[in-house]
Amino acid sequence: FILRRFFDANWDNIIKKYPRYWQLLNKRGQGVSDESIAAAIEAYDEQDFRDLQVWFNLAWLDPDFIDEDPNIEALVRKGRDFTEEDKRVVLDKHDEIIRKVIPIHREIQKAGQIEVTTTPFYHPIMPLLYDVELARVASPKLDLPIEPFAYPEDVEAQLAKAVKFYEEHFGMAPRGLWPSEQAVGQSIVGLVHDAGFEWMVSSEGILARSLGIGLRDGGGRIVRPDVLYKPYIVEKDGKEVAILFRDIVLSDKIGFSYSGMSGRAAARDLMDYLESVRRSLASTPGPHVVTIALDGENCWEYYENDGKEFLHTLYGALNDSPDFKTVTVEEYLAAHPATDRIPHLHTGSWISDDLETWIGEVEENRAWDYLAKARMALADFTAEHADSADDEIRTALGRAWEELYAAEGSDWFWWYGDDQDSGNDEAFDELFRIHLQNVYSYIGLPVPNYLYMPIIPKQAAVPEDRITGLMHEPVMDGFIDWGEWEKSSFYPKDDAAVFNWGEGENIFSSLRVGVDNENLYLRIRTQDGFDELYGKDFAIAAYLTNPRRHQVNTIPRWSPLGRDATVLGFAPGTEILVDFAEIEKAGRPSALLSVAAGDDTWTEVSRIDTVGVGEALEISAPFDALGMKPADVAHVVVVASTCARNIDMMPTSGPAEFKAPVVTVGRRLFRIEDPRGDDHGPGTYTYPTNPVFTPSVFDMLSFEAIDSGEEVVFKVELAAEIVNHWNSGIGLSVQTIDIYIDTDNVPGSGFTKALGGRRVEFEAESAWEYAIWVEGWNQRVFLPEGGDVGGVTATVDTINNVVAISVPKDIIGEPQPGWGYQIFVLGQEGFPSEGNLRVREVLEHAAEWRFGGGDNSVYDPNVIDMLAPPGQTQEEILSAYDVSTKKLAVVPMIYPDWE
Repeated sequence: FILRRFFDANWDNIIKKYPRYWQLLNKRGQGVSDESIAAAIEAYDEQDFRDLQVWFNLAWLDPDFIDEDPNIEALVRKGRDFTEEDKRVVLDKHDEIIRKVIPIHREIQKAGQIEVTTTPFYHPIMPLLYDVELARVASPKLDLPIEPFAYPEDVEAQLAKAVKFYEEHFGMAPRGLWPSEQAVGQSIVGLVHDAGFEWMVSSEGILARSLGIGLRDGGGRIVRPDVLYKPYIVEKDGKEVAILFRDIVLSDKIGFSYSGMSGRAAARDLMDYLESVRRSLASTPGPHVVTIALDGENCWEYYENDGKEFLHTLYGALNDSPDFKTVTVEEYLAAHPATDRIPHLHTGSWISDDLETWIGEVEENRAWDYLAKARMALADFTAEHADSADDEIRTALGRAWEELYAAEGSDWFWWYGDDQDSGNDEAFDELFRIHLQNVYSYIGLPVPNYLYMPIIPKQAAVPEDRITGLMHEPVMDGFIDWGEWEKSSFYPKDDAAVFNWGEGENIFSSLRVGVDNENLYLRIRTQDGFDELYGKDFAIAAYLTNPRRHQVNTIPRWSPLGRDATVLGFAPGTEILVDFAEIEKAGRPSALLSVAAGDDTWTEVSRIDTVGVGEALEISAPFDALGMKPADVAHVVVVASTCARNIDMMPTSGPAEFKAPVVTVGRRLFRIEDPRGDDHGPGTYTYPTNPVFTPSVFDMLSFEAIDSGEEVVFKVELAAEIVNHWNSGIGLSVQTIDIYIDTDNVPGSGFTKALGGRRVEFEAESAWEYAIWVEGWNQRVFLPEGGDVGGVTATVDTINNVVAISVPKDIIGEPQPGWGYQIFVLGQEGFPSEGNLRVREVLEHAAEWRFGGGDNSVYDPNVIDMLAPPGQTQEEILSAYDVSTKKLAVVPMIYPDWE
């Protein structure tokens, strides 16, 4: 745990500036695979571990705290060879700082210098507690949980708890509410009013959706400042609350963009932005208020020196300015009460003006179902004991409700699903389920078995050999033909692995997993062969996830319930069972294919006859029978059993993973090769230093187009394995791919400017009509008339390292000879700067999350790889920008010959 988590700080701004801390990181290595951590444990001695503990806690101290405390400053100078007493000094400093936080803020608030807001107590998404159906206000087609969840009284309770806690610590009631994740809606207005709040804050997108107007133009410039920069009144059933809406661009500049600039330059940019707002409002009667509300509030580690230069410069500039006045919301509303009304407040959050981050994906919905069932059980128990005077029952009920309210917090649902990744999702999953387990335990009810099983599947095991191609007509006869399985993945049994339940036995020796276009193949070997198992009470079962089946079990067959259950690491949807009691000798028996009934029993579906047993157990199962479609990803674990208890499983470190191949049927139009090893932009770029950016992951090798009938399929081949580090829904994480299409080769007929943040433009005669943008979380087509549409689908072929992008012809038309194409491979960026369409930027020096080799201007391209026409090189094209004349690099189209 220490080696994995005690480097969770910004490497460039926090770790690297302390030589010993940086040395310890390099001694561990920049990767966190099980193998690298195991090696680091062997390499580290006791002093290394103690120094790491001290440095993790020391480096996170604000520079001012270090400078002001001689004892802490002395430890920084000491640098290494820390003692247990040194560790205690640092931890005592943490306690001292924490104990001062509320008293200091209480005094500053009394002085009128700040106004402290609060959130609902456990930070829930209030509209979802009110009724999960409200998620469909912004997302009408969103999948919702099976169990209903609609408890306005829980919103009321969360607000009441927040007010009580605030009053206990600040000696007064709060006036302002910060809704969790700025998630609001018409439904919660009356409850906010009843809790005593006078105002709340949300994001500008909610205002735009509420009024049905656009606040910004296509370039992100504000066009309705008269609408954004003022407070409003929202009302439900005669109950009014004032509401302000943040300037999302300004807020995100601080939260996500300014950390890449000098503090003075960032402060100057912010003041320039405010001045542009002031000028835009010159003819609009005032007063006006600009709301800055960070939802990237954890940004300061990305600033140099904790953002001191930026904050000091900014506050100094605001203090000296005759045009701007800093003001608390309470002060502003007292002097300038809101008068404009919003007829109906849109239901959504700061993220895309919807609630999809917390509901709609399979994991999220399962968590909501578990929460709903726990709440129903608790409500029933509460009603049954409503008149009880038993102190033990009243105490138990109080504790159970507290656990339930804690489980309603937003962050549990934030980390479920593919849209967010904490890097430690399994821990969040376990804690969420513990809260729900405690609900049942406190009131003396049995804990449902599913609460002992992970909602988040265990991370897939890393094979010794990965799948390198499609199987070629292997014969399932149980006899080993090495050529048949050479392209399969290989998982050797770790003899040192401890079976994770009961009294295990060392049965298995290896597992191979292969695929062709239509089938899954498994080859299972045991330590001692199968001769002694025929006719015995012994079975081998393969358990698989089914991404298209909601009905799943929590445990395999023959598993005990509760804490001693067989833990596969995922919720199985399909079982393939080979019962050796039915087998007399080596040969070709059948297997039983069953699906989960949802209650931890199995429903027989069919028999599989493509089974062989001899030297190995070989099984082939059609993807159709498994309920899988092309591009579906599934996990599999094999379990050995005595038909009474489970005794072995493999892989032991996590499930094996496989993907149903994507089959593209159609006529290839053309193929363009790209040089290997040119993933360096203009020739100088280097990768970010974080280990997810492995060599060649941005190196494009080829681009081809296939006419598949109603769609055109574009395939981009990369040089390195495509790893889904951040669990996107399509299997692509670190890369972004742009495809630009010139359909007429007419100068001036399309766009010459590339998509935002690319920092290149196109030749006039190569202006594009369509731009296809693909990354893990967005797939869109930008149109010649402006705007963009969906309809693009993208899948990742992990066998051949190909991203296949399918675009309907009714969007781009029928491809024609003479069309031009250009492809960019870039880094995906989840927290882009203003005007940047989610691509990672290039700096002068590589950093943990930034490419290096640029010049820190706004003219060096962010393109890492691209196509170049004959007679030109990518390096020549991308290096032809000019900072002095403010000229971007100009890129051409490629007009391929058709096959």
